[in-house]
Amino acid sequence: MSNNPVPKGIFEVKQYGIEGGKTITVLQPLDGSKPTFIGDGAIMVINGDRPARVPFQFHIEAGTIEEAFEKMEEEGKKKVPEIKREIEKKMREAQSQIILPYGSGNGPSRL
Repeated sequence: MSNNPVPKGIFEVKQYGIEGGKTITVLQPLDGSKPTFIGDGAIMVINGDRPARVPFQFHIEAGTIEEAFEKMEEEGKKKVPEIKREIEKKMREAQSQIILPYGSGNGPSRL
């Protein structure tokens, strides 16, 4: 989605997980500066008549991996409304691109 949480540069990348399926990716800059913590989340949306899982990532402001896991749920919940708006926008855009084989005129027409 938007707002890429990954900063620029060269990093050592490590992924950590805890029970319940929560994972955090840690980007440790090779220059020794402060690491970046990125949480993985997902929301369920209805796509037609079926549920679909939409993954997303978000930045977690923390000093340690333990602190990042403590803040993960709160930070992820803050991101959900933005993700929902983006999904709704993309679904509207996709629906406006649907072409019907038989429209009111001669040939195909757009919805």
